[in-house]
Amino acid sequence: MGSSWIRNAIVVGVAMVGLWALAADLAGRADAQPASAPKLTMVARSGSALEQQVALAIAAKLKEIGLGVEVVSADYTTMAARARRSALSGETWAQGGFDIIFFNLAGMAFEPAGMNRYFHSASKSAANFWSLADPQLDRELDAASTALDVPKRAEHYARAARLLRDDMPVVPIFHPRLVYALRTGWTGIKANQVNQSKATASFFQMKYQGKDAKQLRMATPEDIRTPNALFDWTNPGKTLNSMVFDSLVMLDDALQPAMPALAQSWSFTDGGKTATFKLRKGVKWHDGKPFTSRDVKFSFETRMNKEAGAELGSGFRMVEQVQTPDDATVVLKMREAYAPLLFEVGLTEIVPAHVFEGVAPKELSKSPYTSGEKLIPGTGPYRLVAWKKREQIELDANPDYFRGKPTVGRITLSIIPDKATAMASIRGGEVDVLDVMYELTKELDELKADPNVTLFVYEALNVEVMGLNLRHPMLSNPAVRQAIALAVPREHIAKDLGRGYLTVATQLLHPQSWGYAKQLASVPFDVNAARELLKKQGQ
Repeated sequence: MGSSWIRNAIVVGVAMVGLWALAADLAGRADAQPASAPKLTMVARSGSALEQQVALAIAAKLKEIGLGVEVVSADYTTMAARARRSALSGETWAQGGFDIIFFNLAGMAFEPAGMNRYFHSASKSAANFWSLADPQLDRELDAASTALDVPKRAEHYARAARLLRDDMPVVPIFHPRLVYALRTGWTGIKANQVNQSKATASFFQMKYQGKDAKQLRMATPEDIRTPNALFDWTNPGKTLNSMVFDSLVMLDDALQPAMPALAQSWSFTDGGKTATFKLRKGVKWHDGKPFTSRDVKFSFETRMNKEAGAELGSGFRMVEQVQTPDDATVVLKMREAYAPLLFEVGLTEIVPAHVFEGVAPKELSKSPYTSGEKLIPGTGPYRLVAWKKREQIELDANPDYFRGKPTVGRITLSIIPDKATAMASIRGGEVDVLDVMYELTKELDELKADPNVTLFVYEALNVEVMGLNLRHPMLSNPAVRQAIALAVPREHIAKDLGRGYLTVATQLLHPQSWGYAKQLASVPFDVNAARELLKKQGQ
């Protein structure tokens, strides 16, 4: 099947014309790098040694096929800001955007509709950082979202997966297994079902030596961008959001959005075009104000409002109107029945409308409750009590939490970018937990041998990808993107760099997903085919 993919890629490559005279640069020896060779900049996260190693491994293979690549590093916040600039205007690395960038795409395993936010043209200003605009792909994703029959939906997602494989806006690399390191004695940590990403863990029912604990100290390498859940869906943001806020529904153990949270119940009428949510009564915000349907309406409409610039808004594009007939009822009116609606609702943490009273949508990102000058209240198990940027976040237990009082009284998140320092901190007892974002791989043997440290390991179901800026003059050519994909040494990355904690990603969806396209041929690792494909561009 791999050779068929290569033949198809070469056919596409032969048909492409006008690629800045690559012939002179690429027709020579495989390892030649003429002064005029095209240059690309590949950015990896500065806090991730694994990501930087992956970037260097891929850059070496790209050099073999004749593409000059410079690897640079940047912190997550800078990377996200550059990605958004590229999504909005197509800016390259030299212009303040990116050429090639690494991202972990979450939220697609349990509901393939998560593909919409990363690849549907309607989300180019949100999470479609690569500026992909493919009408045929949009039609498949829309059909998969509006069909209510699961097998039919799976057929559409399989066709979408084929289109993405052939167009290659991003190159799937690996699926991670996530590892939390804990001081021995701590129990009760579990994969988080609140924010539905399985990229973080839940801490509010943890115990120390079988008893409730006064404090849990956690080290994390990166700070949040903002405490306002509507404007931060980065991994640090999701960790905080899941502790401070709630959504209307949660995932059950089968990874289906079927558990009540802020909504006690829900129903669909009008052929699935109307969704009615009955809200939990008696819930209060951390500042004592009552939670009502007004807060849900504000949160949903902020997601939907392009002027606001909130994240994940594309997931509500089928929603025409948010109605609130009373304080305990929210009604969503949709243009069409929308199969993944509960998934999108579950991804949306509800924020308090009253603290943003009178703030225009385009000014919400500048609000003191978004910047952190004022501490935003939530309804979740923990109350934000302090945020010292790039240093520390303090959270106190919410004794009135509707799911039960947390067993840990206070959680302290210390921002420790250096992994070695974090390792020394947990081994020395200064912190109790190391965040998964430290991407522990080669350090695991050392931690396993430490009687004072235990490990919590689970499948994240996410996918690490190498994203390509489709508006870059070089990367706008699908044949070049396909050649790059052929030169990615996935097996080496998973086995040698991941040390058994990574699995090769052959497509965007995890094999455990019901939308996984089992019959789709994977992209092989074939440097010779990649080199040949690029040479064809000069003919």
